[in-house]
Amino acid sequence: MTLTQARAIQQYLKDQGIVATVHKEYSGRGMYGRTVPAISCALVGHLWRAIGALGYDLDLSQDNMGIGHILY
Repeated sequence: MTLTQARAIQQYLKDQGIVATVHKEYSGRGMYGRTVPAISCALVGHLWRAIGALGYDLDLSQDNMGIGHILY
């Protein structure tokens, strides 16, 4: 996912009253310091719905952060 795509997903969700956060440099499990753009939200279903609605075909990894989910 590019930073532009993450911001578009965030805006799509914001327009629906859903809060999502863009992370410019996320380093997930097993990434050993490598960073990528990411987006997080309380419910992962909101993220996947936005991705589909925007027509993105993304191969993403997902983590549960305890109080939310992040896709990167």
